[in-house]
Amino acid sequence: MIETIEEQNILENVQARSKQLFEFLNGLKADSALSRSILEVRGKGLMVGVEFASPSNKLASGRTTNAVEGKYNAYGPYCH
Repeated sequence: MIETIEEQNILENVQARSKQLFEFLNGLKADSALSRSILEVRGKGLMVGVEFASPSNKLASGRTTNAVEGKYNAYGPYCH
């Protein structure tokens, strides 16, 4: 099993995907449309947690959902 992990460069792939994922999520957090909705992005490797602010109303919640989905879909195949 260790040989397979090494031969297929699984660790390097996980590190690259982790970097992409954190860059994407931190980009969402930095986006002016979402900055008040995403409180924190944390984790290690591909184990990731995103802490969202509690929406004050359903309209705000819908805006956050739409903004995240729009950014997610625009990011490309690496997020699917």
